[in-house]
Amino acid sequence: MEPEKDITKEVPKITSAEVSDWEEKFRSTVSPLVQFDKQDNGHSIKFYNGESGIDAYWSGVIILKADNYLKWNYSVLNGVFMDAKMNLDESNKTIPGNLYDFFKMWQAEVAKTLTTPEESAEEESPAPLEQPAALAGPETTNAPPMPGTQQLSEGDGLINLKINPVNHNRKNIKRESAIMDSAERMRRLAGL
Repeated sequence: MEPEKDITKEVPKITSAEVSDWEEKFRSTVSPLVQFDKQDNGHSIKFYNGESGIDAYWSGVIILKADNYLKWNYSVLNGVFMDAKMNLDESNKTIPGNLYDFFKMWQAEVAKTLTTPEESAEEESPAPLEQPAALAGPETTNAPPMPGTQQLSEGDGLINLKINPVNHNRKNIKRESAIMDSAERMRRLAGL
């Protein structure tokens, strides 16, 4: 048996140029008065392996007038979270809506980054295993019967099934008996 492979996906790396680009887009779209929080990777955006898979996290504070603020954080998997101390007025009423709209754009772009397979990963991954014909699904219902057995039709019970003498041992007899008892019980319960 093969040892189980570790299937955790590697967290994508983010460059300073990418972070700067996102920060400039945020300032031009949402608010120029933003302070981005530094994550433990030294950037304001962080990719990490969470319990639900790879996630991206980005957070900051938008400074408003009169000691008011809007703290926000983005998570690709968990959405947007806001904590605000603000008076809505003409100058800041669009900020929450812009924050959410920008999140939807950011989430879509980052999700592409997280789900786009890398060339090296494609080369290393083995070809998918084909399912053996014996384990195939409903498409095998029209297969010819095996030698030594009868074709079962609807309404036939296991009583009419011919047992292959090769598999005829004490353990199989007990199983067959239990199955037949269960089949008979189910027929009686169904009123047949």
